[in-house]
Amino acid sequence: MNIFEYLLHFTIEVFPTCRILMMGTPERLGVNIHVDQLMDGIATHCLKLERLELRWDPENLRFSDKSQKAIDTIRVKCLKLKSFVL
Repeated sequence: MNIFEYLLHFTIEVFPTCRILMMGTPERLGVNIHVDQLMDGIATHCLKLERLELRWDPENLRFSDKSQKAIDTIRVKCLKLKSFVL
């Protein structure tokens, strides 16, 4: 886990009542964002989430075999989630 992912993971813990969460930047970053780790953190700490948007450059987003499981987890834990955009 690099410093950027560490910051994202622990910043999410501050928003337990967050309803709308938009994260990302259109510019290319020097690090890759691992979607499965990010989704696990959001599913654990943002249970009242209604809208989630990840707006990173496609070259920065990294998916693994666990990404589908992480997305399913967020769908199960965040019952109020109406919009999910990658």
